[in-house]
Parts: sequence; C-alpha cells; structure tokens
Amino acid sequence: MAWYKGNLHMHSYWTDGHDFPEMVADWFKREGYNFIAFTEHDRHQVGEKWVSRDPERGSGRSMRDGDLLQKYIQRFGASWVETREEGERAVRVKPLSEYRHLVEEAGKFLVMTGEEVTTTWGELDEIVARDDGIALDIVPRKGVSYTTQFIGTPIGIDTSSEVVRDSDGQEIRTTRAYSEEIGKILHETTDLTPSYTFTGNELYVRVVVTSDVPHPNPTGPNDCEKAWTQPVVPIV
Repeated sequence: MAWYKGNLHMHSYWTDGHDFPEMVADWFKREGYNFIAFTEHDRHQVGEKWVSRDPERGSGRSMRDGDLLQKYIQRFGASWVETREEGERAVRVKPLSEYRHLVEEAGKFLVMTGEEVTTTWGELDEIVARDDGIALDIVPRKGVSYTTQFIGTPIGIDTSSEVVRDSDGQEIRTTRAYSEEIGKILHETTDLTPSYTFTGNELYVRVVVTSDVPHPNPTGPNDCEKAWTQPVVPIV
C-alpha cells in the first residue's frame, strides 16, 4: 500500500484565493506533495478570468499583494504572463488546461479541480464568529430535529501518537492514534440558536449540526444530513 500526500481544499485567483493557480500548484509540488485539488466554490478553472491590478477600480477579484505579479513573472517568465493595460489594468488567470503541463509530472504530481460544498439542506441561516465565541441560527424544517456540537482541541495538547495495526500486526500507515482530547466535544445542544463562549483554552472551535434525517448518499450506517463550519481560532 502506497502513501500519498495531498491537499483537497484550496482556492486561487479563480475565486477568493490570493495567488495564481500555477504558483499555488508549484509551491505544493516543491513541498513534496503528490496531488492537490482546487475547490473553487461552485466553479472549475475554465473560461476567461482576469484579476485586477487596481484594487480600487477592480469590479471583481483584485490583487492584494503587488509583489505577486513580479514573483509570477520571475517564476514562469514574462512571455507566460498575460497583462492588459487599457481600461482596467489586469492579469489573465490561466485555466487548468493551459498550465497543468508546467507542474504535473506523471507518477509524482497531479492537479485536480472539484467543488466546495457546505451543506445540501440549507437550514443554517446565520453563523456569527465573535471575539468571545460562536453563535448560529438554525431555521428548522417541519418535523426535523437538530443536534449541534461545538468541537475543539485544548491549547498545549499532547500531539504524540501511536501506530495503528491491522489484525496481522502490520502498521496501517493511513492513520495514527492520537489523544482523545484532540477534536473533543466541548458543548452539545438541541437549541435552534446554539452558541459557545470561548474559555481562552481552545486552539480552535468548529461546529457540526446534525439533523435526524437520513443522508441520501450515506458514507456509513445511520449517516444523517450534517453541516460543518470551518474552524474558528479564538483571539487570545
């Protein structure tokens, strides 16, 4: 069994990322990754896309770091980078079909695109991350119950781990056993306006809301519809 290192969630200038896609891919390749997947929300890296060099004038995505263009030119050459100066000064963002030959390498590095999906049942009306905690507002469907769990890991946790072995005593390289304090449930409620106040001892807190409706495409027994938030890092 082979072990491959990858990243399955990232954005670029195709949506709300902060660099050109081939620059992102090149960095991951140099860092020893075997594959990456751009999850540009609800789109793939196809079609026409320009990023503005004038943030105050740009109607869409704008470059936040002026040095990125020079780094882009330095890495791939002036002949590769396409710019326009008339009207809105902008740089063309290349689709995957044009740049993948620059970074992909058979058997060593692969670039893919996918879609980022948050929840398919859409009852999270509002998520508010404050300095002192997290609050949600759930709009229920008739006859459906919801359980909200706030999950986090304490500061200073022991991050050591042990190998996991199969029935023959051979190491399973795809996972290791860590402390039960990592990713533990900090608070659980069935309230439709759940909230959690930071104690100051959390590395991060994320929220998972689970309904009692069976998932239409389950990944395991008794799998129900579920929505996760991204981790929130408390301000210390």
